[in-house]
Amino acid sequence: MMKNHVNRLVGLILVASATCQPTLHARDINYWRGDESGANWNDPYKWKLKHPPAGDEAAHFRERNSLVNINNNIYLNNGMHLYGEELCLRGNGTINLPSAVPHERTVNVPASADGQSTLVLADNLSLNGRLSLAAKGFGTADCTGILVLKDRATITGALCIGNAGRGNGQVVIQDNATYRVTDLELSTDALKGGSAVISVSGGTLRIETKENPFEVFLADASRKIVLGDAGTLRIESSLPTAVKQQMIKQMIVNKRLVAAPGFRLTPPVINEKMLVAIAEDSSSPSSYDSEEALLAAIGNPTMQIASIQKPALANGTMVRISAMAPAPDAAPQPATTASIPAISETSQGGTRLAGYVVFLGTALLALRRMPDAETAG
Repeated sequence: MMKNHVNRLVGLILVASATCQPTLHARDINYWRGDESGANWNDPYKWKLKHPPAGDEAAHFRERNSLVNINNNIYLNNGMHLYGEELCLRGNGTINLPSAVPHERTVNVPASADGQSTLVLADNLSLNGRLSLAAKGFGTADCTGILVLKDRATITGALCIGNAGRGNGQVVIQDNATYRVTDLELSTDALKGGSAVISVSGGTLRIETKENPFEVFLADASRKIVLGDAGTLRIESSLPTAVKQQMIKQMIVNKRLVAAPGFRLTPPVINEKMLVAIAEDSSSPSSYDSEEALLAAIGNPTMQIASIQKPALANGTMVRISAMAPAPDAAPQPATTASIPAISETSQGGTRLAGYVVFLGTALLALRRMPDAETAG
């Protein structure tokens, strides 16, 4: 009997000892030691391990403010983690986080469960990976993660904001920057103090998710998209056109899609493949000066579809472009009807009319985004 107890005790000790052994596969952490004065990512003396992150090393940024220049392709296999107040990445390079494991392909802003951190991507820098704002651990209502995309910077990948209802995440898209969202992971809850706000004052927000993106925003009042007059919202979705029309109306009514102060929404261009929405200066003449008028125009091809104001030209004059839907019996134009799918399928005449509507809206939107030749000269 005593021998059995001894053997059992020895077994428990061996198990406990094995459990407490440190793992042999622990991954190293490589700390950035630069500051706001700027340095190159490839500078070995700016990293704790005397070389840029390689292999399974995680890139950590703990300085209060850091500026890093990147002009080559970088591959990170264990994520990027921001603990400081601001990290600015700029240059013509690309940051790739290719791991199939979510937390290993994630940029955490901030990497702690509290505080505020801002990640800025500038110049022509590209980032391919999962961005996590205020989602590390369970966070607190005071945890804030901010992303600023400016110049021609781009991000492609999943966007995660909040955790268990808490945390505040903000995305700001400016200039000609682009955020291509391939997955939406919004976990904010207004009742718990969380918020997820995407502000598009310039550039483009492209949402290309498998799940219904409208439902993700409509699920909670803490989530919204804010459009300025130089920003574009593009949602690629295979949902029927009529469904997209109804869901975008719900987003407008429930304040999930709003215009920035001083601007107002215009009727989005909608077809079977996508939805494109913009805003305009609220001081300009418009047929959509009320929410009721805007909602009535959505899905109604006989109403004015676009009222777009270009930026000031070199000589200080303003160019105003207004497009009206053509009459139902208008002669078809081969150059336009072949390239743009029709919205309405009720009749042949309605199909042609809707095709003109989508073409005109898309053409005007493209013209609005083109830089002025006069300014370039």
